[in-house]
Amino acid sequence: MQITFTHPAMRSLKRLYDYRKGRSGVESARKFRKAIFDAVNPLEEFPRLGKQEESLVDQENEYRSLLAANCKIIYRVEATEIFIIEIFDTRQDPDKLIF
Repeated sequence: MQITFTHPAMRSLKRLYDYRKGRSGVESARKFRKAIFDAVNPLEEFPRLGKQEESLVDQENEYRSLLAANCKIIYRVEATEIFIIEIFDTRQDPDKLIF
């Protein structure tokens, strides 16, 4: 299966990368980004690796999530592709995560 990051997910990743870069430096931000990509790479072979996302269970498509680097990575499984929908820092207010 192919993994595709949606535009909102890429914006979130960039925002979180920039935040970490400003707070902890470039090396820390790079480690963060690598942790995110390392977490999603196994989805190519194991698309149902993550936990089913309970808040989205009533949707037409199957939504799942993984945890990595203090982030919740929400993704959608389709026939031949996995879409990374959002990357959310779990230290934020959960009400900010709106679908």
